[in-house]
Amino acid sequence: MLLEDLLLLSRSPDIEVKKNALEALTSVIHSSWSILKDSMRDVIVQILNFALTETQIRPELIEEVDLGPFKHKVDNGLSVRKAAF
Repeated sequence: MLLEDLLLLSRSPDIEVKKNALEALTSVIHSSWSILKDSMRDVIVQILNFALTETQIRPELIEEVDLGPFKHKVDNGLSVRKAAF
């Protein structure tokens, strides 16, 4: 099933794969909720856990860029958190 395949992508170490999986899950849920709600009972808890874990700030994804006399922090996990919300 498509939802289970998308949940398998949640285990990927690649941040872009996780973002795309979250966006696809959101799209499927919003577009077909009335059709899928009975078949989703098994995986809805896994989907919610996946989304909730991706809303947390992960320090290993924050990169500090040196701009001469200034230092700027770049959050590489921001796009995933936006998709999770």
